[in-house]
Amino acid sequence: MSADSERYATLVVLQWFFQSSNKRRISEASIELVFEADSGDDNDVEVERISFDGTYSLMPTTQQESLTMGGDAGIGISQLASFSLSGKWEKVISRQTSDAITLSGGKRVVNNRPPNRIAKWILSENKSQPIGIPASLKVAVLVSRLEEKKFICRLGLSCKTDIRTAAESFFKKIPKDDPIVFQPDFHDKGTRPNKKVTYGDETLGSIDLNELGDVTFGPVITNGENTLQ
Repeated sequence: MSADSERYATLVVLQWFFQSSNKRRISEASIELVFEADSGDDNDVEVERISFDGTYSLMPTTQQESLTMGGDAGIGISQLASFSLSGKWEKVISRQTSDAITLSGGKRVVNNRPPNRIAKWILSENKSQPIGIPASLKVAVLVSRLEEKKFICRLGLSCKTDIRTAAESFFKKIPKDDPIVFQPDFHDKGTRPNKKVTYGDETLGSIDLNELGDVTFGPVITNGENTLQ
């Protein structure tokens, strides 16, 4: 975590892509990551921080709405003669409403037992302009442990479509029961280090995770190069 900390740290960055078709769109996506020790009886693994912790609004929109209220009004006089007057009254109320795509993130405990071991995000479309959720979401999680032991992450993903049907067919390649295995003690015999990662960093605890997170609404091609914005 830091030079004066006794806890080891792992920085996990994951990116998700959501691809809609012409006939349906993804209106909501829920991502849940559960971190735990590989032995199963050790709760040493803890989610320290996550990107997008809290509720965020994306691409807010405003709408002008008018509401008309009305009824019948009548006056009656009865004596030797009768006279009645009736008419229609209407009242128009104008108001401006706002809505947006929302991204909510948070940390949770498992079975009401600390520490926090769950990282969760929910991405929802704009209810007033339902065109689906953004095409990509990148999230970051800072995980700490007391020892450099192997630990795992169990992944949960669920999506809602515009017709309120399960979207499991979109994600058949993701095994529900296979966890992601992290092997930090790569110096042990029989393990293979990740050559794309520099080990030995003692400042992971000071990294701003929101700088690593990103929400992409669609690919933009600039000067022949495909960049995401």
